[in-house]
Amino acid sequence: MGEETNALDPRQLDAYTQLAATLTPDQAIATLERTGAAGNDNPELFKRLGNLYFQSGDTQRAERLYRWAIAVDPDNTQAHANLGLILEATGDLAGARAAFARASELAPLDPRYHGRLADLARVAGDL
Repeated sequence: MGEETNALDPRQLDAYTQLAATLTPDQAIATLERTGAAGNDNPELFKRLGNLYFQSGDTQRAERLYRWAIAVDPDNTQAHANLGLILEATGDLAGARAAFARASELAPLDPRYHGRLADLARVAGDL
């Protein structure tokens, strides 16, 4: 793994992502962390790392990465939606609703976000 990742330019997120897909989750996280440590502030990097941490059960780190993605690109619909999933999973239903509301504002024709909002409203007893 070391020689392959050392040969990649840290700005080539797609190359790192393709390589990470062939690795274990821990190796994939380390590989993508390396590109971030090299100064890559691409919101896609934060989002993809957030996905890996969420899948591995580290919801705090995943939430922080999704928030970084949103700070870098406030109109990143998927980062808002992913943040909503994290917040819902950790019991912050109000935060999840706010995140999905923002995602639905950014992508008003995408029914997934409206559906999540409706589900959360039902859980909260608003419907």
